[in-house]
Amino acid sequence: YTGGGCPHILAEPQRTNLLPYSEDFTQWGIIRATLGTNITAPNGNTDGYSIIATAINDDHYVFQNISVVNTTVYTYSAFLKKGSKSWARLWNTSVGYADFDLENGVVGTQSSVVGSIELINNGWYKCSIVYTAVSTASNSHRIYTLDGDNDKTFLGDGSTINLYIFGAQLEAGTYPTSYIPTSGSSVTRN
Repeated sequence: YTGGGCPHILAEPQRTNLLPYSEDFTQWGIIRATLGTNITAPNGNTDGYSIIATAINDDHYVFQNISVVNTTVYTYSAFLKKGSKSWARLWNTSVGYADFDLENGVVGTQSSVVGSIELINNGWYKCSIVYTAVSTASNSHRIYTLDGDNDKTFLGDGSTINLYIFGAQLEAGTYPTSYIPTSGSSVTRN
Protein backbone atom coordinates (compact mmCIF):
# COMPACT_ATOMS: atom_id res chain seq x y z
CA TYR A 1 0.00 0.00 0.00
CA THR A 2 1.32 3.45 -0.85
CA GLY A 3 -0.03 6.96 -0.98
CA GLY A 4 -3.56 6.23 0.26
CA GLY A 5 -6.48 5.80 -2.10
CA CYS A 6 -7.09 2.43 -3.68
CA PRO A 7 -4.75 -0.21 -2.15
CA HIS A 8 -2.38 -2.08 -4.40
CA ILE A 9 0.59 -4.42 -4.14
CA LEU A 10 3.95 -2.70 -3.72
CA ALA A 11 6.37 -4.77 -5.81
CA GLU A 12 10.07 -3.92 -5.72
CA PRO A 13 13.19 -5.46 -7.20
CA GLN A 14 15.67 -7.37 -5.06
CA ARG A 15 18.07 -4.93 -3.43
CA THR A 16 20.89 -5.06 -0.88
CA ASN A 17 21.63 -2.34 1.66
CA LEU A 18 25.42 -2.30 1.50
CA LEU A 19 25.80 -0.18 4.65
CA PRO A 20 26.43 -2.58 7.57
CA TYR A 21 25.03 -0.11 10.10
CA SER A 22 21.94 1.61 8.73
CA GLU A 23 20.60 2.89 12.06
CA ASP A 24 23.38 2.70 14.66
CA PHE A 25 25.28 5.87 13.86
CA THR A 26 27.65 5.25 16.79
CA GLN A 27 29.25 2.71 14.42
CA TRP A 28 29.89 5.43 11.81
CA GLY A 29 32.84 7.80 11.74
CA ILE A 30 31.90 11.05 13.48
CA ILE A 31 33.78 14.22 12.51
CA ARG A 32 33.57 17.42 14.60
CA ALA A 33 30.21 16.36 16.01
CA THR A 34 28.54 14.38 18.77
CA LEU A 35 25.43 12.22 18.55
CA GLY A 36 22.22 12.46 20.52
CA THR A 37 20.12 9.31 20.96
CA ASN A 38 16.53 8.19 21.56
CA ILE A 39 15.10 10.41 18.83
CA THR A 40 11.65 9.48 17.49
CA ALA A 41 12.33 8.16 13.99
CA PRO A 42 9.93 8.06 11.00
CA ASN A 43 8.91 4.53 12.01
CA GLY A 44 7.65 5.81 15.40
CA ASN A 45 10.40 4.12 17.43
CA THR A 46 13.05 6.01 19.40
CA ASP A 47 15.97 4.74 17.32
CA GLY A 48 16.85 7.97 15.50
CA TYR A 49 19.92 10.11 16.23
CA SER A 50 20.77 13.78 16.23
CA ILE A 51 23.95 15.48 15.07
CA ILE A 52 25.33 18.19 17.35
CA ALA A 53 28.15 20.23 15.78
CA THR A 54 31.19 20.85 17.98
CA ALA A 55 32.46 24.34 18.73
CA ILE A 56 34.84 24.34 15.77
CA ASN A 57 34.45 26.51 12.67
CA ASP A 58 34.59 23.73 10.09
CA ASP A 59 32.37 21.01 8.56
CA HIS A 60 30.44 18.50 10.70
CA TYR A 61 29.40 15.04 9.48
CA VAL A 62 29.13 11.28 9.94
CA PHE A 63 30.41 8.73 7.41
CA GLN A 64 30.84 5.09 6.43
CA ASN A 65 33.43 3.85 3.95
CA ILE A 66 31.96 1.28 1.55
CA SER A 67 33.50 -0.43 -1.47
CA VAL A 68 31.80 0.26 -4.80
CA VAL A 69 32.36 -1.14 -8.29
CA ASN A 70 33.48 1.03 -11.22
CA THR A 71 30.67 2.15 -13.62
CA THR A 72 27.94 0.69 -11.36
CA VAL A 73 25.02 3.02 -10.58
CA TYR A 74 24.25 3.42 -6.87
CA THR A 75 21.58 5.15 -4.81
CA TYR A 76 22.56 6.50 -1.39
CA SER A 77 19.67 7.60 0.84
CA ALA A 78 18.85 8.58 4.41
CA PHE A 79 15.93 9.92 6.41
CA LEU A 80 16.70 13.47 7.54
CA LYS A 81 14.88 16.10 9.59
CA LYS A 82 15.90 19.66 10.29
CA GLY A 83 17.13 20.73 13.69
CA SER A 84 18.55 24.21 14.20
CA LYS A 85 19.91 23.95 10.65
CA SER A 86 17.56 23.49 7.70
CA TRP A 87 20.09 22.11 5.22
CA ALA A 88 21.87 18.76 4.93
CA ARG A 89 24.11 17.04 2.39
CA LEU A 90 24.57 13.48 1.14
CA TRP A 91 28.00 12.99 -0.38
CA ASN A 92 29.97 10.22 -2.02
CA THR A 93 33.34 11.95 -1.80
CA SER A 94 34.70 10.18 -4.91
CA VAL A 95 31.83 11.36 -7.12
CA GLY A 96 29.69 14.22 -5.81
CA TYR A 97 26.91 15.44 -3.56
CA ALA A 98 23.49 17.02 -3.28
CA ASP A 99 22.22 19.51 -0.70
CA PHE A 100 18.69 19.29 0.71
CA ASP A 101 16.43 22.00 2.11
CA LEU A 102 14.64 20.26 4.99
CA GLU A 103 12.44 23.30 5.61
CA ASN A 104 10.88 23.55 2.16
CA GLY A 105 11.48 20.02 0.85
CA VAL A 106 13.60 20.89 -2.18
CA VAL A 107 16.96 19.82 -3.58
CA GLY A 108 19.60 22.55 -3.63
CA THR A 109 23.07 22.42 -5.15
CA GLN A 110 23.95 19.18 -6.94
CA SER A 111 27.40 18.14 -8.12
CA SER A 112 27.81 15.06 -10.36
CA VAL A 113 24.80 13.29 -8.78
CA VAL A 114 21.01 13.40 -9.10
CA GLY A 115 19.31 14.28 -5.83
CA SER A 116 15.71 13.72 -4.76
CA ILE A 117 13.68 14.48 -1.65
CA GLU A 118 10.35 13.06 -0.43
CA LEU A 119 8.35 14.06 2.65
CA ILE A 120 7.68 11.02 4.86
CA ASN A 121 6.05 12.26 8.09
CA ASN A 122 6.51 14.59 11.07
CA GLY A 123 9.12 16.70 9.28
CA TRP A 124 11.19 13.71 8.16
CA TYR A 125 12.31 13.54 4.52
CA LYS A 126 13.81 10.66 2.58
CA CYS A 127 16.75 12.23 0.74
CA SER A 128 18.76 10.39 -1.89
CA ILE A 129 21.50 10.78 -4.46
CA VAL A 130 22.05 8.62 -7.54
CA TYR A 131 25.59 8.39 -8.87
CA THR A 132 27.83 6.26 -11.08
CA ALA A 133 30.98 4.94 -9.41
CA VAL A 134 34.19 6.18 -11.04
CA SER A 135 36.46 3.39 -9.74
CA THR A 136 36.40 0.11 -7.88
CA ALA A 137 37.43 1.31 -4.44
CA SER A 138 36.29 2.19 -0.95
CA ASN A 139 34.24 5.41 -1.03
CA SER A 140 33.30 7.65 1.88
CA HIS A 141 29.51 8.09 2.14
CA ARG A 142 28.74 11.09 4.33
CA ILE A 143 25.83 12.95 5.91
CA TYR A 144 26.54 16.61 6.67
CA THR A 145 24.66 19.22 8.61
CA LEU A 146 24.96 22.48 6.63
CA ASP A 147 24.69 26.18 7.39
CA GLY A 148 22.90 26.72 4.06
CA ASP A 149 22.85 25.57 0.47
CA ASN A 150 26.41 24.70 -0.60
CA ASP A 151 27.71 26.01 2.76
CA LYS A 152 29.18 23.23 4.90
CA THR A 153 31.39 25.33 7.19
CA PHE A 154 30.00 26.84 10.38
CA LEU A 155 30.79 27.24 14.07
CA GLY A 156 28.83 24.80 16.21
CA ASP A 157 28.29 25.26 19.93
CA GLY A 158 28.55 21.65 21.13
CA SER A 159 25.02 21.55 22.53
CA THR A 160 22.46 22.54 19.87
CA ILE A 161 20.86 19.79 17.78
CA ASN A 162 21.59 20.71 14.16
CA LEU A 163 20.13 17.71 12.29
CA TYR A 164 18.16 14.50 12.91
CA ILE A 165 19.18 11.32 11.07
CA PHE A 166 17.83 7.79 10.61
CA GLY A 167 17.91 4.82 8.26
CA ALA A 168 20.75 5.21 5.77
CA GLN A 169 20.90 2.95 2.72
CA LEU A 170 23.35 2.33 -0.12
CA GLU A 171 22.05 0.11 -2.92
CA ALA A 172 23.07 -0.69 -6.47
CA GLY A 173 20.32 0.73 -8.65
CA THR A 174 19.02 3.87 -10.31
CA TYR A 175 16.42 4.82 -7.69
CA PRO A 176 15.82 4.34 -3.95
CA THR A 177 13.68 1.42 -2.80
CA SER A 178 12.01 0.91 0.57
CA TYR A 179 14.24 0.92 3.61
CA ILE A 180 16.25 -2.23 4.47
CA PRO A 181 17.52 -2.12 8.09
CA THR A 182 21.00 -3.49 8.86
CA SER A 183 22.86 -4.07 12.12
CA GLY A 184 26.38 -5.31 11.47
CA SER A 185 26.31 -6.58 7.89
CA SER A 186 24.68 -5.90 4.56
CA VAL A 187 21.13 -7.20 4.13
CA THR A 188 19.32 -8.30 0.95
CA ARG A 189 15.58 -7.97 0.48
CA ASN A 190 14.34 -10.59 -2.00
